[in-house]
This record gives sequence, structure tokens and C-alpha cells, in this order.
Amino acid sequence: MLLGVTLLTFVLTRVLPGSPIDQIAGPMASQAQRQALLVHYGLDRPLWAQYVAYLRGLAQGDLGTSFVTSRPVAADLAAFFPATMELTTVAMLLAVLLGVPLGVWGAVRQGSWVDHVTRVLAVAGVALPVFWVSLVLIYLCFYRWHLVPPPMGRLGALVTPPPTVTGFLLIDSALARDWAALGDAARQLILPVAVLAFAAVAPLARIARTSMLDVLATPYIRATRSLGVPWRSVVWTYALRNAMLPVLTMVAIVYGFLLGGSVLVETLFAWPGMGRYAFNAISGNDYPAVQGFILYATVVYLVIFVLVDLVSALLDPRVQT
Repeated sequence: MLLGVTLLTFVLTRVLPGSPIDQIAGPMASQAQRQALLVHYGLDRPLWAQYVAYLRGLAQGDLGTSFVTSRPVAADLAAFFPATMELTTVAMLLAVLLGVPLGVWGAVRQGSWVDHVTRVLAVAGVALPVFWVSLVLIYLCFYRWHLVPPPMGRLGALVTPPPTVTGFLLIDSALARDWAALGDAARQLILPVAVLAFAAVAPLARIARTSMLDVLATPYIRATRSLGVPWRSVVWTYALRNAMLPVLTMVAIVYGFLLGGSVLVETLFAWPGMGRYAFNAISGNDYPAVQGFILYATVVYLVIFVLVDLVSALLDPRVQT
């Protein structure tokens, strides 16, 4: 799969309109200077030769050098990954804590006001564009009500960042016992986490509700209820475990998507993560950066789905056979 992704990405980056030489050389460069840059970056060679050289670099752990930042792509990915990881992990934890109980409660109380609220939230989370929700929250919570700090990254301009240990500001601030930086980092997370969690709650609540309804309609659940088992035990002990398999798959899909980089959210909130890095790379026709980013996103999906397979085997012993 990784090999196929490298080939597809390599071809697409070079057949789409635009050239990185236009970004590097500038409008005043002569044709001789442009040709020298093509030779310097190896873009004058045939595509197959460029691809073979790219694979040789990958075999040695070299993702290439970014045309925009002039740094190794691997170093760029390592620098931007903690910001995206911290943002998306907090958002996913919040989405799971809200979406799954809402979906289960809506299925248990089918037709009640809780069920209606769950379905409205599920539809709204899918229908409302992320950029629109972001702009509305920035306008209300920051500009009008002054509840949160300005959307200018992971820390305020006047806050000194803690010593880098893990790259995650919340953890590094706690390790350094820098409570001022910890509080500011937590406040900066509020709006982007709210936006991502709102978008993630929708599919989780919907799939949890549908899956729970299917499980509650099965014969073994009816038999369990007829034996006098308390309803709470039926729902949370017997039904929920079987209903969690589709939910777990949806969590993996949403989490992998968010880890791949939420471009709009990170751009609007000036978040120095993978989404902004990918956006700048695509805008600048930065071939090595785009290829490295897509390879990273593919690895993230593969790792997450392998973990989901393992957890599914623990939840449902039938998977093991």
C-alpha cells in the first residue's frame, strides 16, 4: 500500500499544473537560472529516474528536502506533528466522551427528546462547514464575548514556552511545572478543539445510535430481558460491547482523518500543525513536502487500523477465528 501511495503521489504532484521553480526562482529569474535550478533539484531527469531516486532515498529514511523551508521533510514532519497530535487527541477524547453516550442514550430512549437532540446534532455536525463554525466561534467567543484568547497558535505572544521534552505543550508545561504556560496552552485549545469535536461527534453519535438499535433488536437481548436481568446491565454490559465494533471503526476513520491534518481549522487558528504544513506545501508546489505528508498520513491510517483490528479481536472473540 505504501509503495502504491508513493507512486500515485509522485505522478500526481508532477502532472498537476504549476512548478516549484516558479516559487523558488521568482518572476525576475532568467531562463538560464531556471534551468540551473531544474538541474540542481534533479527535475530535468525523466520521471522514472526521479521516482527511482526517490525510492532510494526512502529506503535510507530520506524523504527529501523541502523546496519551501529548505529543511529535510522528515525534520519538518517531526516538528509539526506534536501540534496536530495534541489538538486532535484532545478533540477525539472529547468527541468520544460526548458522541458515544449520546448515541447510546438516543437508542435506548428511542423517540424521546434525547433521541431527537442526538439526531439533530448528528445532522448539524455533518451539514455545517468546519470553516463556518470556526469563524462563528471566533467572532462570538473571542471578538464579542472575550471568553477565549485570540486565535494565534498554541501559546500567546507574551507566554514563554516550556522546555521541549515531548513536543506536547500540555505535557511539557506540566513536567516543567509552568502553570502559566499550561493554562494558556489549555485556553488556546478551547476553540479548535470545540470545532473538531463538534465535527467528530456527528458520525460517532450516529453510528453509536444505529449500532445500538440493531443490537437491542437481536433475539439474545430479548431473551436476556425476559430472564429478568436489570435493564441497565442489559444495555451497558451485554448490548454495548457488541455495539462498539462499528463505533470503534468510525473512531479510527475520524481520528486518522484528523491526524492527517485539519487544514481549514489549523489555518484559521494559526495552528502550527500538519494541516498548515500541507497547505503551504501544496500552495508552493513543494513536491518532497507533499509526498512526505501523504506518506505520513498513510502510515497513520495503517497503524490506527492495525490497532483497531487488535482491539476488535479483544471485544469480539469471534474475530479471532
